[in-house]
Amino acid sequence: MPATLAYASTDPVEFDGNTSSTVAIGTLPASFTVSAEVRVDASSQWQHVIELGAVEHVWNAPFRLEVGIEGQWYVSIGDGASYSEAAIQGTWTYGSWTQITVTYDGSVCKLYENGQLLLTFTADKDVTLAGGSLILGSFQGTQRYFQGGLRNVSITEGETPPGQ
Repeated sequence: MPATLAYASTDPVEFDGNTSSTVAIGTLPASFTVSAEVRVDASSQWQHVIELGAVEHVWNAPFRLEVGIEGQWYVSIGDGASYSEAAIQGTWTYGSWTQITVTYDGSVCKLYENGQLLLTFTADKDVTLAGGSLILGSFQGTQRYFQGGLRNVSITEGETPPGQ
């Protein structure tokens, strides 16, 4: 099994809708925080932005963050057998950078946009069972749709809400 994933990069990454980047291999810890600045230039409902999971299991990633049409976010937490997911209307706009943070403590997932809590939902899954690749950009089978950029991406152990 791959080592527990810890990833941090301040380098901006640009996506033209036809590219993605596999940047790390590992497993998510039982409690984690995913944080990134996201700029969406084009998207249709729903497109992957950050995903941890094996490429061959497109819809079965232990963690998935997606964007929909303007303002929409979607987050999914899974354990390799079942998934908890939620969609929420946020406030992001096309072409602007938005800070997004997702925390997970082993049973509760929280989604923050620009430091403001938008969503809390129960996701009682053991994500440490499923490892894979950390994929930035829009991997969805053989099609990639997300256009925009990512910067200041990090995945850390423990639940760390914005401002703490």
